[in-house]
Amino acid sequence: MNYDNCTAGSGCPRGYFFFNNSCRAVCPSGTYADLGSQSCADCADGCDLCFGAGNNHCTKCTVDPTNASQMYYKHPQLDVCTLEDCVLTNYFKLPASFACAPCSEACTSCLNNATDCFGCKNVAGVSYFLTGNNSCVVRCPAHFFGNSSNMCDDCDPKCVLCSGPTVDDCQTCDTGFFLIRGTTTCNDSCPDGQFANATNQVCLLCDSSCKTCTTNSSNCLTCGMAAGALVFLSGNSCVQYCPSTQFGQTSDMTCQNCSAGCATCFNSTNHDCLSCNNFNT
Repeated sequence: MNYDNCTAGSGCPRGYFFFNNSCRAVCPSGTYADLGSQSCADCADGCDLCFGAGNNHCTKCTVDPTNASQMYYKHPQLDVCTLEDCVLTNYFKLPASFACAPCSEACTSCLNNATDCFGCKNVAGVSYFLTGNNSCVVRCPAHFFGNSSNMCDDCDPKCVLCSGPTVDDCQTCDTGFFLIRGTTTCNDSCPDGQFANATNQVCLLCDSSCKTCTTNSSNCLTCGMAAGALVFLSGNSCVQYCPSTQFGQTSDMTCQNCSAGCATCFNSTNHDCLSCNNFNT
């Protein structure tokens, strides 16, 4: 119940407070019941509900009375209504409730929600890194690594996972590239003594007798030395001694056929026989 047409000098009944020529049981928004003057006194700027005149007496905030496009926000840590301090103190704004809410603990600051971070920090000894969608993560997504500034930075294009920005910082490789065994380098081919495993994008060791191989470790392409001895390519294998009717050609380390008349030989002409074939006439 309100008493209208009151004057400030006449006073209001007990339990009522003077406001705009009326005595009110409940003071309107933006004011509070001042027991000393028995009137509805103004809250601080930005307060919608309050229990005293100070900015720290606000219980709910509202728009700036001098600029309707500006909003005040209740800050739970500072216990005041503020225009800007949400973002400055690791909180973000909740326009619907005129309140500040805390950012995720890994964020240095945030904007639209708790995980919409401007930057990341270490928490309890755990490093967090800022992704391209403004999230803080312990492990960066594929093709990125966590740098010393707590940012996810680009790997080299050949890498899927990496520990740094160069092709020599790879942990796994992208399609068409292979991690050279014993290194952190991705390349489009494997070095001598290794072959490309397309399933796992890695280089695996050839058999010790192969100089180069393909598909699997014993499918030799070229030969060289094994256990200190020359070995020659015979079919898909590297052998120290070529089969009968063949000789080891050192120019390309392959087994080549002897001349037709030779049973054994050391070169390709019929003058290079070590033993001859028997021909029936």
